[in-house]
Amino acid sequence: MPTRVIMIQFNPDATSAQKEIFQQELKTLADKIPYKKNFHCGFNRVLDTDGTLDSVGSEPERPQFVAIWEFGSYDDLTRFVGESLHQKFAREIAIPVVRRRWVVNI
Repeated sequence: MPTRVIMIQFNPDATSAQKEIFQQELKTLADKIPYKKNFHCGFNRVLDTDGTLDSVGSEPERPQFVAIWEFGSYDDLTRFVGESLHQKFAREIAIPVVRRRWVVNI
């Protein structure tokens, strides 16, 4: 199943309220995408033991938020990326608060 994993690091000046709005608006977007198979998102909860697996030392920057989208086909995933609702979310909600993002399509 094609999966899109997005990891986010917020701008240092992004408030807790802005981050919560980001999450709520992303969930609202997901509810409007009928051809997705699954969707999960949430704030990264770093565990004290996470560093034990680091082979070169602890990571200086960790993602603060992760979203995982699953689709029935790569055509559906590609459709989602170009979806006008997705583009609107990126412009109006994400760009103002996101410093960095990592995207992986598997």
